[in-house]
Amino acid sequence: MIECLKESKKQLSQRCHQRVFKLQEVEMLDPELDYQLMRVCKQMIKRFCTDADAKNMLQCLKQNKNSELMDPKCKQMITKRQITQNTDYRLNPVLRKACKADIPKFCQPILNKASDDSELEGQVIGCLKLKYADQRLSPDCEDQIRVILQESALDYRLDPQLQIHCAEEVSSHLSQGQFHIKLVLWDRSLQGSVNGVIY
Repeated sequence: MIECLKESKKQLSQRCHQRVFKLQEVEMLDPELDYQLMRVCKQMIKRFCTDADAKNMLQCLKQNKNSELMDPKCKQMITKRQITQNTDYRLNPVLRKACKADIPKFCQPILNKASDDSELEGQVIGCLKLKYADQRLSPDCEDQIRVILQESALDYRLDPQLQIHCAEEVSSHLSQGQFHIKLVLWDRSLQGSVNGVIY
């Protein structure tokens, strides 16, 4: 039931959406509370993360996600959690800690408009990506943004801003597969914009 609510957040009432967001915040801080993740990835946790601290369980799974030994269902669950984390920096404890000085320094206007209990749709991460390109981030924050950039280059669903601004292009090329979508968007970004948004 909870997983269904998480996947349908955009259709929920504002009050219910806020509760789900708060629940996800708690689960991201302590992945052991994420029943679905722990159930689906139980064997992979035993295989890859026996020495990992409970709070770093998702991080450990993310680091091993592309291993040949990774169970496909667990990999799918990890990807779902990454998509969630990339919607809001507050749902990504590792990024939040690494960028604690950079976020208020570079992204304060976004924070000023933010609500405590709804997603920022990747705006803060987008802001940090721009500063990454300018080489202005602290080393720890830069490392985390580099990982996010690498992961989202392999799966467009990990980039909420790209999904928002390129929804039309994505849906029109969906039948040709994800790789084709990435090529089309990459080609358009090299031309300078997609739907007027410069990348």
